[in-house]
Amino acid sequence: MKYTIYRWYTPVKTPQIEAIELECRGIGTEENPIIIEPSVKIPQIFFLKGSNIHILIKNFNSNKNRISINSCKNVNVEDCILKSCILNHSPHTNIRKISADYLKISYCSYTDVKDSVFKRVKIQNSTLHISFLNCTINRIRKSHTRGINFENTKILKLYTYKSIKYIFSDYKLAFVTVISVTTGILIFFLIFFYSLPMGTKGVIYPILLLGGLIFLMIFLKYISWRERKEFRSKSDL
Repeated sequence: MKYTIYRWYTPVKTPQIEAIELECRGIGTEENPIIIEPSVKIPQIFFLKGSNIHILIKNFNSNKNRISINSCKNVNVEDCILKSCILNHSPHTNIRKISADYLKISYCSYTDVKDSVFKRVKIQNSTLHISFLNCTINRIRKSHTRGINFENTKILKLYTYKSIKYIFSDYKLAFVTVISVTTGILIFFLIFFYSLPMGTKGVIYPILLLGGLIFLMIFLKYISWRERKEFRSKSDL
């Protein structure tokens, strides 16, 4: 069956996209997926886009290979050594027995990663059933992400980032408590402030500002600690 992949190239300053038509085994069903394997026609850097048929990418064994899967469903990547693997807007994608320098999962769901090794992993804006089983990850960074499960997975370093929107969504009670306590402290100091002589008010301003910043930093550190504790309970971090 014929299937089209794409590659970037830069003959001029503006990057161009070239379509490459392949003759592949398989018909695109779950039982008989289209199989993409190394060949002379396949470049080291290529990507798939806009596909819902079942595809199996396998046996790419060079750390110069870079694969990107964009707006696809039902893609499996197996038995590969890669420089990078990027999943973008591609739910129901499975990765198995992969060794890669970099894995990025963005806007995905129902993604399973098994028996793989990665130097760096970045997961962002992804929810619902992102699972890692029997993996080793040197460094992982996640942001705006929920629903990640780890089983028998070793993580050496974890970095997390959450916007104020996600902080409020995940820590409603803590957020309300911090706002309430901060407001109470400010009201108390303002009452106290207006009862002071004029000469001392210039000293109180920076003290209030510094105290507020310290309080906010402590709160954000607490959130980071909670995230790490959650990851440790789900993995071998």
